[in-house]
Amino acid sequence: MIEGPVFEAEAGWGGRLNAWFRHNLLFAVALVSVILLAIAFLIFKGMPDRRSLTTSVPLSSPTQTPTISEVVRKGDSYTLIARRAIASYGSMLQPGQALYGETILAQKIKNQPLKTGAVIEIPQKLIAETLTNYNNLSPSQKSKWEAMARNVKF
Repeated sequence: MIEGPVFEAEAGWGGRLNAWFRHNLLFAVALVSVILLAIAFLIFKGMPDRRSLTTSVPLSSPTQTPTISEVVRKGDSYTLIARRAIASYGSMLQPGQALYGETILAQKIKNQPLKTGAVIEIPQKLIAETLTNYNNLSPSQKSKWEAMARNVKF
């Protein structure tokens, strides 16, 4: 009669792994620590610096148009971001002009993601054009914007 293979009883994967850990515990702890530190470093390195997330107007260069950067905060809407950008722009505006500007600007920046911590870049030229377009409105249109602006807290 033909006999089959003969198996000898020895430690399986669990036993081998257990023995390896007993002999190499210091190495295993060091390896796990290095991996965790590397992951933490990569996560925090990828996050923007909070000090650089303030509203600022970067220095312009010949190839770069000046922009106003607004950081999205919890509870923000495109209108609130546009309002802050117009306030940062620094012009003395009539209330109706400010309301008109934030309404039009909010529509123009909707292509940028509205996610807490994200930075929305708004070209100063876009803000200037939007506010200048208010002057092209008819007197009756301007009076309607002024009337609506009376109910807004800027």
